[in-house]
Amino acid sequence: MLEVNHGPQLSGIKSNKRPLQMELDDPLCYCFHITKRKIVNYIRIQQPRRASQLSECGGAGTGCGWCVHYLKRFFEQSANRVLDECDSLASSDYALQRAEYITSGRGRPAPGAIPLPQESSAVDSVNVELADKTRPR
Repeated sequence: MLEVNHGPQLSGIKSNKRPLQMELDDPLCYCFHITKRKIVNYIRIQQPRRASQLSECGGAGTGCGWCVHYLKRFFEQSANRVLDECDSLASSDYALQRAEYITSGRGRPAPGAIPLPQESSAVDSVNVELADKTRPR
């Protein structure tokens, strides 16, 4: 199993590596549609004392569990005020690794979660097939 981690981009914090590939408006918690920006701002404004308090930000980390590791890293790195971004993920890689995590049975998405990449592709292909079948010939 490959685990890849990334850290936050917080204002006023010095970064000693390359810029993050994940954008601020990319989802971090797919179960509750919480963006990286929302988590970063929550940490900056609310200044939680424990990483578990990040769950108070819209329920982040309380669904399938995929983002918990990343939330902990955001919390730890915000406390250190220095980012280590040598192992950052692109948003698409993050989504694919979450899909692998879910399909391997290690987590179960909350109702209403952003669909897994292959789920949305499968739904699209079924919709295309249904549309083809219902078209008059």
